[in-house]
Amino acid sequence: MKKSVVNLKTKIEILIYHKPVGEICSSIGTKKNTSVYESLPPRNEGKWIMVGRLDVNTSGLLIFSNNGDLVQKLSHPSSMIERNYLCRIFGNPTKSQIDNLLNGVEVDGKRSSFDKLISINKKSNAQNTWYRATLHSGRNREVRKLWESQSLQVSRLIRIGFGPIKLPENLGSGQYKTLDKNEIKKVMKTVGLED
Repeated sequence: MKKSVVNLKTKIEILIYHKPVGEICSSIGTKKNTSVYESLPPRNEGKWIMVGRLDVNTSGLLIFSNNGDLVQKLSHPSSMIERNYLCRIFGNPTKSQIDNLLNGVEVDGKRSSFDKLISINKKSNAQNTWYRATLHSGRNREVRKLWESQSLQVSRLIRIGFGPIKLPENLGSGQYKTLDKNEIKKVMKTVGLED
């Protein structure tokens, strides 16, 4: 009779979720807001662990994994992972405001800046301006606070990328998808956890 082998090394899974505005990044919802976890598929073993968070008014890419080491590596500032956002700014930022945001300003007592800011879909008479923003840190409400440091208001904020993971255009708000083997390999390589 053949002995059955117990697999002690659980297969790493990564799930990406398109968070809608209004959902909260907490394990339990409130009367007012549902939790992002309520939209995820249940797990047979272990649990989904979230990589970072998005505030209630921010939508876009959220990442979950069943592997704590991977989540820790992806979340930690020392990994220097690029985060990409689409920001809709009320008004028209001046060149000096943009320069300040790229050169660095003080946010919550720490120096902070965007790595890149690219203006998109600019119409001269528009009330809002869209920017593609990139930064390497992900402190609490950092993107909004950076813009606010220049007296500019963010009217919409969407996270569209996190390291090698991009928010697919065909992944609707409130939908999720699991990454395949090759996509997971790419993420593991980014944080130096290749098998």
